[in-house]
Amino acid sequence: MIKNQFDLKVSAVIRPDFRRQCKSGAYVLRLFINCPSQNRKSYPLNIRATRAEWAKISSHSFFSAVLPKKEVIIDTLASAYKIIQSLGDDFSFKEFERRMFGYTIPDYDKKDVYATYHAKITQLNKEGRIGSAEIYRNSMESIQGIRKRLKFDDVTVEFLYRYEHHMKKHNCSNSTIGIHLKHLRAIVNMARSNGITMNYPFGRRSQNKYEIPASRNSKRAISREELATLISYEPTADEAWARDMWLFSFYCNGMNMIDIFYLKWKNIRDEFLYFTREKTKYTARTVVQIEIFLTPQAQAIIEKWKIGGRKKRDNYIFGVFDEFMSPSERMTVHKIAIKHINNTMKRIAEKLGIKNRITTFVARHTWATILMQNNISVAYISKGLGHTSLLTTEKYLADFDQDKKREVGAILSTFISTAINNPTTN
Repeated sequence: MIKNQFDLKVSAVIRPDFRRQCKSGAYVLRLFINCPSQNRKSYPLNIRATRAEWAKISSHSFFSAVLPKKEVIIDTLASAYKIIQSLGDDFSFKEFERRMFGYTIPDYDKKDVYATYHAKITQLNKEGRIGSAEIYRNSMESIQGIRKRLKFDDVTVEFLYRYEHHMKKHNCSNSTIGIHLKHLRAIVNMARSNGITMNYPFGRRSQNKYEIPASRNSKRAISREELATLISYEPTADEAWARDMWLFSFYCNGMNMIDIFYLKWKNIRDEFLYFTREKTKYTARTVVQIEIFLTPQAQAIIEKWKIGGRKKRDNYIFGVFDEFMSPSERMTVHKIAIKHINNTMKRIAEKLGIKNRITTFVARHTWATILMQNNISVAYISKGLGHTSLLTTEKYLADFDQDKKREVGAILSTFISTAINNPTTN
């Protein structure tokens, strides 16, 4: 148990929730606030620890492996007590939640699904994770399309199938359906961690639970010939930046555009580029640093479009973002830039007679596919993409090499036709 000693009526304690163990074997840490006049409330923290780690954290010794977690815990407690001290005799859980987390969950709303959605969205916005907040908002609004008020006890297997049918009726893809349902599942898990509900309808169909439908990747990679055409194409002045950003993504392991825009000069050391993906920086259990060799082609694009020099390591390389932008402003600029790149690449593809739609994602898929076609190991491709699991990469690559499948099918078809027309006799 970690607590702080102040001469205050309200106390704060952080300890693991040993009632529920995560798949990793760790437990979520919770902040407990005890107010004698108003009982006690607890809040889950974005920190997990095993029993062994917690024994080290709660001891007086410092261990390098758990020191960062201990520092976060101490800082969290310090923040909590600072708020408690400032509120004094006027302490209320509502005001504490507002100052500590940026949100409140009124008691009468606790069992309301949308209240938890709003709390999650507010929390993400406060952390600067504007994109994630928007995804949760889209998920919530989608559910509100069939149910204006929804309690956690109402989220049954039957309701989930009805919701899935509703989305299919409105021409939602399996991918979109999966995204919305995975975020609803996360909200249900959040409520369970808070002790709001014990209801959990998600699981395997064979267990009479609701199983979120798996989406299949459609072929998004372009052929080597199409890629060569794009590389040799002489763009107009209005097309040049978009084409070069697309190619830079391809040259750099299919790097996501958001990661390209966040690149600073300090990310480049010698001939290599080092970065962590924005997509997984807050969600992955292990943050993976990706190392990319900068080819002459990639270096040429940097030199062509760089903003300023290397003297200031914290300067953004391409100048899409700047240090004065808020997270929401960066997200807006990011969306505008993506739209411009995709629209420009569409026009270029039409000029070159490329039938496949060329988006920013296609650069990533093309890089992975070309490496796979050249017998590069899935492990290497997985590391280059920044995946934390080989299974993720295998699913990612599953449907990309359709040309190869067509080739094998054509060979088989020819063999069958020959066998029918020219039967051999013994």
